[in-house]
Amino acid sequence: MEILDDKELLDKYVEKYNIDKIFSFWDKYEAKLVKYSKNEIICSKDRSISQITFIVKGYVKIYYVSAEGKVLYLALKKDFTMLGEVEFAGEIDIPYAESVSEVIAVSISTDKYKDLLNEDVVFCRYVIKCLASKISLSAKTSFINQLHSKESRLAIYILTNEKNNVIDEKWTETSNLLAFSYRQLMRLLNNFCEDGLIKRSNKKGRYEIVNREKLQNLCADLM
Repeated sequence: MEILDDKELLDKYVEKYNIDKIFSFWDKYEAKLVKYSKNEIICSKDRSISQITFIVKGYVKIYYVSAEGKVLYLALKKDFTMLGEVEFAGEIDIPYAESVSEVIAVSISTDKYKDLLNEDVVFCRYVIKCLASKISLSAKTSFINQLHSKESRLAIYILTNEKNNVIDEKWTETSNLLAFSYRQLMRLLNNFCEDGLIKRSNKKGRYEIVNREKLQNLCADLM
């Protein structure tokens, strides 16, 4: 992790994502802009996170590692997402968070501002909202992976993560999240293109939704 001494860039990201609106007393916190290199462990069982961290640029994968070394992927997060709120809410078994690309983040020390954060009603409400969302996503991901076809899982993933009809992903990581091989994923994406559901964009790894209705029909019981 590297601390970036660039207040202008820090203020730019705070304004872009309205980070200051997440807190009642934003001016009382000392926020820092930090950079993580690709494949850097942000937090783990042996390296707890002591900051509220807002990812403002880049990709982060969240996963557990069992005692036998088996990896259970939970999510692939990009651009704006928060880390550290689970650890702030209580001392529990935390997952791994690892950067998939270079990552830029805005962070606030939970050690330094623990009392203030606990008294910050706006922030606490935001934490509750995020925790509820993560619990729902975790339960739904487990349900989908256990009970539904690969086509359904890919369709719901595309519809959940698209922005303006565009899905732009690190597909090697996505295959782990969806619990099938990268080769299977590429075959499914090709099938979706041939069936007119999506089409390839000029940028590698990017696809555009062509027929949203057909995608929705593939996962109608999941939406």
